[in-house]
Amino acid sequence: MDGDTPLHYAANRTQDAAIIESLRNAGADVRERNDAGNRPVDLAWDIRGSAAYWRLVVPEGVLVPGQTVDSGLDSLDAVWDDGVPYEVWSVTARTAGQRVVIEMNSDDVDAVLRVLANDGTEIATDDDGGSGTNARVDFRATGTGDYLVLAKSYEAGETGAYSLRVR
Repeated sequence: MDGDTPLHYAANRTQDAAIIESLRNAGADVRERNDAGNRPVDLAWDIRGSAAYWRLVVPEGVLVPGQTVDSGLDSLDAVWDDGVPYEVWSVTARTAGQRVVIEMNSDDVDAVLRVLANDGTEIATDDDGGSGTNARVDFRATGTGDYLVLAKSYEAGETGAYSLRVR
């Protein structure tokens, strides 16, 4: 397709996570769209569920317990079907049954958190469970491994800074 970046080509043609990781480390942007409006992950049909696929899906990074990360929702972020921007992070459960608490705080957006298992099953969701319009999810991991954390706003077009913390 016209406007494809090397990451678009790799997403469409390889199952090798090392190639995708190498491109990401070299500065390839997983959010960049080609002329047809597709991000690399949108072309990754043949690698869904692979390690390479998850490197495309989790553009923001890994959340580490005890650390706070600052980010922001903007016009470059993916948009949910309802027009709401979101960013994707991951958090790792070391044991089944591990308690995971994630907080999303913002003065700019009405914060919403969704946690998904790698198969897409929703594990937890929250809007306003923190103070004010901040979000907080508290769940027990159903198994070991990575969980996807979607940080989003409540309203379509709502953008601004936020922070995430895992306890």
